[in-house]
Amino acid sequence: MPVLSIDDQRTNIMGNNAVNRIFNWFRDPENKKFTLVLLVLFCLLLEETIHLYWGIEAAYTHIFYILLVLAAIWYHERAVFLAIVLGVMHIVVSYEVVGELTWPPLLRAMMFNLVTAIVAVISATKDKYQ
Repeated sequence: MPVLSIDDQRTNIMGNNAVNRIFNWFRDPENKKFTLVLLVLFCLLLEETIHLYWGIEAAYTHIFYILLVLAAIWYHERAVFLAIVLGVMHIVVSYEVVGELTWPPLLRAMMFNLVTAIVAVISATKDKYQ
């Protein structure tokens, strides 16, 4: 049986190999695109089913932030366009459900854009100095 160094023992005990494989998977640009496409489809499905059919409009939109923050970290300012699309879609579906334009979906759409822009600027600045 080979003698393991302290670092190898920590890696085996803590399961860092699995974590490293996950991080390495997300570093590949093709995997990033695949992940974002899956998350966009998931968000569209949520918008369609939960908001349009069930009439629930508040809690599920928090899942949009996972998509928007990942997009902002990976693609910086270009992610703001995705935030705009999701925000407009949310406003339109809310208008279809309620029958009038109300403040809550407008505020949520603005928060999508604000959070995405802030994360994009921070991520771009970080990448610039690395």
